[in-house]
Amino acid sequence: MKDIVVSAIMIAVGIIGLTNVDSIQRLYDEAYPQSMEKSQALDRCAAANGSFDRLNAGDRATCYARLRPSSPSLQIIGSQR
Repeated sequence: MKDIVVSAIMIAVGIIGLTNVDSIQRLYDEAYPQSMEKSQALDRCAAANGSFDRLNAGDRATCYARLRPSSPSLQIIGSQR
């Protein structure tokens, strides 16, 4: 009986994952950006604040805003999605 429940849960998780691939990929891309500046900013925020959650869009936006350089040409823009 336990095997059936575990199997059903695994199938459900798989189906949810497959139907939300785009959302999951977008979240991953925003939490672990390819941009060196954004990646370093998130790393600095995580090191400075133990409760920082890079999966949380609000935490990322606050981090980018706090660490934004003073030069307009070098600004780090938060998630635009």
